[in-house]
Formats: sequence, C-alpha cells, structure tokens
Amino acid sequence: MAEIRTGARRSLASTEAAFELRLQLGSPVFAIVLAISALMLVASLTIQRIEVGPLRGAARTSVEAVLYLHLVWSLFHLFTSAAFATESASRDRRTGFAPLVVATPAPAGELNLGRLGGSLAATLLAYLSVPAAVAVAPLLPWAGGLAAPAPAALVYGTCVFALPNLCLAAAIFFALARTTGAALAPYLGAVALLVLYGLGSGGPATSRPDLAAALLDPFGFAAYRLATL
Repeated sequence: MAEIRTGARRSLASTEAAFELRLQLGSPVFAIVLAISALMLVASLTIQRIEVGPLRGAARTSVEAVLYLHLVWSLFHLFTSAAFATESASRDRRTGFAPLVVATPAPAGELNLGRLGGSLAATLLAYLSVPAAVAVAPLLPWAGGLAAPAPAALVYGTCVFALPNLCLAAAIFFALARTTGAALAPYLGAVALLVLYGLGSGGPATSRPDLAAALLDPFGFAAYRLATL
C-alpha cells in the first residue's frame, strides 16, 4: 500500500509539472523572453562594437568566452525564473481558485513540487536560447568569420554553469512566492542574489579573485576567474 501511495504522489507531481509547463510555454512571457534572449545574444556575438565580457573579436566563441557567456546569461534568466515562479505560485489566488485547491485531498507538497518542476522546466527551455544562439551566430552572413563554438563548451556551460544557477534561483523564488504571498517577493529575491554576486564577484572581470570571494559568489563568476586567470 505504501508503494501504491508513493506512486500516486509521484504521478500527481509529474502530472502537475506537465500541466504547469504547458501553461508557461503558452504564455506570452515565454515567447518574449525566448526572442529577447536569442536576439540580444546574437547581436552581442556578431556586432563588433558590443563587447562580450573580457573577450572580443574572433575570441567571442572561444571556449573561455562561451563558458563566460553562460554565466552572464544565467544572471539574465534570474528574472525569467522569478516571473515563472511568481505566475505558478500566485495563480490560485489570482484566479480565485485557492479555496477549491485547499479543499481537495491532494497533498500540498506534491502540488508545490509539480508546480516548481513545471516552472523550472519552462525556465530551462527558455535558457536553451543561449546555446542555440551561440551555435547559430557564426552561420549568419554578417558574422564576419566568427568561429563555430566547441559543442563541448556549449554542453559544459549549460549543464555545469547555468543549470545549477537556475535551479537554485527557481527554488528560492518559488519558496518566496508561496510563503509570502507577495508577487514582488521573488523579484526582491533576484535583486538580493545580484547583490550577493556583487559582493562576491571579487573585483573587475580581468582580475584574479581570492578564494574567499570565490566562495561568496553564489553564481560562480569568481570561482571561474580563480580557475582560469
């Protein structure tokens, strides 16, 4: 019986996650974020006047630059994660269905887990515009001989650098939205994380930080520079 109940809870969480993901993918916010992210990144790679972190010119798609880009754009998608978490956590109150949802026998923890999973999946799908744009940019006619990025750098940057940042942000923002009931709370949380990033960034992007700065930085910029400079 315990196994049956566990299977039912898992089914409820996965069903809720799939439903949440469909809602998020159908929202105009997802389409807008996807378009803005891809267009801004392509412009930063193909327009010479726009610098990409500490690197520029032909080095814009080097392994070092690609990894740095993933860190930078994981910061951009903090607010994507905050928007999706806020929408997911506040939908019941906004639509007036909160009393009905509370009255159902469905475990609140499973519902929350499913909604968190769906909003996180939507954030990750929106973030895939980053490696896709980096891969496509050198193929554009005005790219000016931009070298194709290494596929391993795209995979490593997405899975090792961006994915942990986005998972951490989604969990924090969803928890803030559910516990406070305030739509502004996740965005304040995003600002707080950016402040922590500023405190732990360890100085200019071209300087080598110390170990303390690398440990304080919640997004890994200082740790990345400590390992590569």
